[in-house]
Amino acid sequence: MTNIGQGLTQKWLGEKVISICSNDKEVLREFSLIFKKIGIAPCIFESLEDFWHESLKSGAPTLTIFDIRLMTQEKLILKDHPLVKASKLPLCFVYSKDTEPLLFSTYEILNLGLIKLSKHTTGQVKAVLKRLNNFTKLNEENAFLKKENDEKFLKLSKRVEELGESDFFTRRLKEICNSFSSEIDDSFLKSCAKIFEKIEFIKGYSFYEVGSVSKKIDSPELFNFKKYIKLPSLWGSNEGLDYINIASQKMSVQVASEIFDNDFVSLVIKDENNKGQKIIFLSLNDKTWYNKFDFAFFEKFLGSYFLKFCIKSIKELNKIESQSLNFWSFLSLVEKKGGENICIDFTVFLNSLVNDKIDNSLEWENFIRDFIGEVKRDFNGTLKYSFDSNIRVYFLTSEDKKEELIKVLEDVISSFPYRRYCFNNSGEFISFEKPKLNFNVFGKNYIKNHRIKNREREQPGRFFKPSEFL
Repeated sequence: MTNIGQGLTQKWLGEKVISICSNDKEVLREFSLIFKKIGIAPCIFESLEDFWHESLKSGAPTLTIFDIRLMTQEKLILKDHPLVKASKLPLCFVYSKDTEPLLFSTYEILNLGLIKLSKHTTGQVKAVLKRLNNFTKLNEENAFLKKENDEKFLKLSKRVEELGESDFFTRRLKEICNSFSSEIDDSFLKSCAKIFEKIEFIKGYSFYEVGSVSKKIDSPELFNFKKYIKLPSLWGSNEGLDYINIASQKMSVQVASEIFDNDFVSLVIKDENNKGQKIIFLSLNDKTWYNKFDFAFFEKFLGSYFLKFCIKSIKELNKIESQSLNFWSFLSLVEKKGGENICIDFTVFLNSLVNDKIDNSLEWENFIRDFIGEVKRDFNGTLKYSFDSNIRVYFLTSEDKKEELIKVLEDVISSFPYRRYCFNNSGEFISFEKPKLNFNVFGKNYIKNHRIKNREREQPGRFFKPSEFL
């Protein structure tokens, strides 16, 4: 472990590096003590210029704690740092009551949170480190999946080339595989459905997948696809598993046999752990295709294609985090800005799912990720959003884009496939009301108007010393 004040470059040699950028002796003393308790001696930078040059020379630290008073220095601005612009610099910002007005300069920078100097500083540092660990884990998984996916696609592409252009069925296989490269929808199965609708030798098709919460085998709702046939949901041998086991695969084939009169081929789509996640059933117009078309290769190709969506799911969650404001920052921003704020209120939707006789459930994470994803896909302007618990989502954009945003939100509310994310164990039909588009004003009287009734502050059972969190 190196000590504070020694050479800078040596601290980047394969170890976890914590950098503190501040010229405030009190800030440096407090954070140095916190990290020394866990065996880390931070690197100290007393100017933006010193940090700028050393980080470009030696690489990004594991975590940088930045005093918001040092975010600019002459012509240097932190948000223009190459590592910040590339979102490759894990950052958090430290501020005090006196420097709180400067927080607006952090809104455009991807960061792991804000730390306010107080008697609870240690607890805030612990929360930032937890987010850093989760962020690092997701990046490592993303890099692993991308590498594995690229290797599989490279092998598959080489094999397609080796098959040659002379055989009609081989050429047709290559054409279909190429069509998937340009068809990336919001879900794997919907992308497949769009391709299958266009393929002349496919008469009909069906899908099975594992419900992300219920764990039963579901055939999803897909609208406006003429060839698609929805199959009944399956219970039993797969209950509690996050993949489709062999027994459930056999059961699904029996169901498909009755629907397609034994005239079909089944494809099992597996994840990176070789576990079945989707089953695709294809019924063909001409029996010749069953014998001549290389469905074994097509199954492997679709498995490789499916991994793209695993990576995309991780990236979408990261984007939602990076483009969202915490509700406290949102309130500070809109109080200064004034005017009406666009809001989607899910109260009516969630209340409509409550049923005394049936326990309805919602796939929370997938629901909000895909809902926000629909809005981002259709809206062309700059967009920020803030979550008021799970009840309301507020959207911020420039004044000249507000009308366009309102139109997009109305369309998403009207057309979003809510039933895809709602389920119950009894298989009963779920009725619901759609969320509402509201316009709220947050003025200086927000606190006065925000009445909290029938609540009492609960005193903690015991108090914890800051050192207990380390």
